[in-house]
Amino acid sequence: MRHAFVGGYSRSGTTLLTTILDSHPDIAMGYELMPTGLPSLDTTIATIEAAEGNPADTLRQDPGTRPIGVFLVYCKRARVEPDEVVEILKGFRAEGLRSIGGLKDRSRVAMAVVERKRAREGAAVSGFKANTPRVSAMDRYNPESAFVFIARDPRDVLASQMARSFDRPPKTVASHWSRYVSSFRRFMGHHPDRAVIVRYEDLVTERERSLDLVFGAVGLPYGDEVIHFYESNASIHGTHHNNAKSVSKDLFTTSIGRWVEDLEPAVASEMSRRCSKGMAALGYE
Repeated sequence: MRHAFVGGYSRSGTTLLTTILDSHPDIAMGYELMPTGLPSLDTTIATIEAAEGNPADTLRQDPGTRPIGVFLVYCKRARVEPDEVVEILKGFRAEGLRSIGGLKDRSRVAMAVVERKRAREGAAVSGFKANTPRVSAMDRYNPESAFVFIARDPRDVLASQMARSFDRPPKTVASHWSRYVSSFRRFMGHHPDRAVIVRYEDLVTERERSLDLVFGAVGLPYGDEVIHFYESNASIHGTHHNNAKSVSKDLFTTSIGRWVEDLEPAVASEMSRRCSKGMAALGYE
């Protein structure tokens, strides 16, 4: 495989799985890399070049330039500096691109960024966390790719999102979770040789079996660097990523079943009802 993508709904363990892959010496992964809300390429490039001090910090403090600053922060987590980002964007501008809007352009820019990381690290495979249910489109834009999806009990997903102050009602979370699972399962059915779904609960309780599935899809053996991902050279370590602290520790099981304490019984029942088809398919009671 040339590329590896991690898919999954927010708060399902996507950052953990991306860190595990990034710990492999032959894999270079980005985390949240697809830009969102950027102005035209001309404006984005000029804004970065004119920024004083640390462009990422400077630009994200101003609401008017925040999307640019946030994107630079994402790039720095992949060890790609602002001047390199400008060079990448100028290359796309020279090809005739004027703005970064649709999924295709966003994924192309993200891939160009992580390719810098891959070249720097001497890795064979590159990829990033792609939180989108549009898996088939990502596959068209990035051929010869492995897709590793992580799923989590939707009740725990809701509880985790609520703990992080996500403003999403249960109905919305259930709808999104079901759409992701349906899309992943459909894609995996067509591409069983390079797509796999791993449950978060299995990853943290049955590490070896889960990692065999993950790296079997990517087509690479794995060793101690992956087993000890929490003290590896993965680029998330030492950053201010919201999940950097949790992935600096070994696998833990205390987040399994948090919904029992965190959700009202009626809300838990609503999630079970709305997500019943996907939960049954993935083996959740």
